[in-house]
Amino acid sequence: MKAFITGGTGFIGSHIVRKLLLRGYEVHVLARSDASLAKAADLGAQPVPGDINDIDCMRAAMTGSDVVFNIAALYLVGFKDVELMEKVNVEGARNVLELAYELGIPRIVHTSTLGVFGDTAGKYYDEKYRPPIAKNLTVYERTKWQAHFEVALPLIEQGAPINIVMPGFVYGPGDKSVGGETLLMWYRGFLPVIPGGDTLPTWAHVEDVAEGHILVVENGAPGETYIITGPGMGFYDVIVKCAEMLGRRKPLMSIPGKFMRPWAPLMGLIDTLIPLPQAFKAEAVRTLGNSWLGTPQKAKQQLGWQARPLEEGLKETLSWMTKVAENSRR
Repeated sequence: MKAFITGGTGFIGSHIVRKLLLRGYEVHVLARSDASLAKAADLGAQPVPGDINDIDCMRAAMTGSDVVFNIAALYLVGFKDVELMEKVNVEGARNVLELAYELGIPRIVHTSTLGVFGDTAGKYYDEKYRPPIAKNLTVYERTKWQAHFEVALPLIEQGAPINIVMPGFVYGPGDKSVGGETLLMWYRGFLPVIPGGDTLPTWAHVEDVAEGHILVVENGAPGETYIITGPGMGFYDVIVKCAEMLGRRKPLMSIPGKFMRPWAPLMGLIDTLIPLPQAFKAEAVRTLGNSWLGTPQKAKQQLGWQARPLEEGLKETLSWMTKVAENSRR
């Protein structure tokens, strides 16, 4: 079995590569930089020099694949190069999916996100929900919405054997997302008060999300979309749980998102003078108090997928944070 994967050296992608190799796949990983090429080789995959916006560089390595995974995306909050994010998240996805369809690849998997739903206002939606593009989406969410609803779904309607996978908030060792950054700042003692602690995502460990991608190929029906995520829990409640697990005092309080969002313009101004962490950039502050909720029942029933208990995944994540903190003090 041969697999071609974009984004194979990233947070989710590297776990998918390891799992594919353990299943006996020959894995080809598209890698743009020297560092990514080296990481792909270290994982045990065959590095493919190139970029998702260069179709010719992908064609030979993708030809003859049994499955193509399109995981590559720019996942950054407050990223100022909007054109680049559109080029990667929308046009890059189009290039990969259209080429895979043209080459007759029998299984194609595109990684979307629950973020395309926008703020679900406390409601849990399933895969049938098709939201209009919302004005308050982050650039990442908007570009992923376009890739999901304007690229992947129309190709499925044309007959392409594409599956769409929709993770929620993916956490675990090595997480450098805005959520992971927030947890790490709290761990290091920089957040005695949690801004927007009522922000409510669904949580799934990166290993489980990676397994879900492969189960889609093994057990899913082509053309179907699957939400791969675990329980919904607010950031403040998760951090309280982490504090209990570590025997620390819980945060002093949580400031509701509705009181934080008006400060977004000021944070944007400050960010032009002093670069801020992702969690404090204007785009992130505007989303505080939002919820991104979806139900994984379809994945559980059709794929046999399960998310590990949140406490178990957080234990692994906190162990990683301890090592990061120790290394930073050396």
